[in-house]
Amino acid sequence: MYGLTNKEGLMSLGDFNPWIDLMNEDFSAFLPGDLKFESVDEMKEIAEAVKKFYFGNKPIDSNMDMNFVDFQTDTLFVYSMLRNIQLQIAAGDTNIYLYEYSYYEDDSKFQGATHCRQTRAVRDETDDGFSQEYINIKRLLRQAWINFIKTNNPVLDSSPVPSWPNVNKYGSPHLSVGKNIELRGPLIKKKFSFWNSIYEKHYKTPQPPRTFTLNSEAKNSA
Repeated sequence: MYGLTNKEGLMSLGDFNPWIDLMNEDFSAFLPGDLKFESVDEMKEIAEAVKKFYFGNKPIDSNMDMNFVDFQTDTLFVYSMLRNIQLQIAAGDTNIYLYEYSYYEDDSKFQGATHCRQTRAVRDETDDGFSQEYINIKRLLRQAWINFIKTNNPVLDSSPVPSWPNVNKYGSPHLSVGKNIELRGPLIKKKFSFWNSIYEKHYKTPQPPRTFTLNSEAKNSA
């Protein structure tokens, strides 16, 4: 079972303003590290396409902080999770469930959930000061995880969690856990397609670490 928040990138928001100049000067520095390119020009071309996709045609400025949050959310968390799900399904593992946690209290600064908020909702902590709405969310997520751990299915007949089918290779369906609890279709459909088009051509396949053989002189000195 996979869970993530809709605003994971909020954890990086403090870096945005210091990075604005560099992002405008050379956005390739912000591309995911598991991409490879045949040339610097090709890398810069992809970087500009990514920059345009998330920030538009104008220079990045301080008013684009939520664009930055979305970019960080997708590149650090969402796409890699969806790609991993896609690979697991291709390998025959189809018993996979996906949810997006977006619940926030009415007095929250941001309308969304930052990194680890879904974990905080599941873990044990005092309910003092929490709204009944949030307490109900906590109970729902805990029950889903308990059900999944025990039965490989987050939903049982007696569970308050809605009907929740396995996710497919396109990231659909996923359970949206926010002000409303509802089953939705593909998660970031357009963005997933965009990043797939890049990774299909530029993914850097992991390589095993190099092995070194010490010569006799080095062995003796050791």
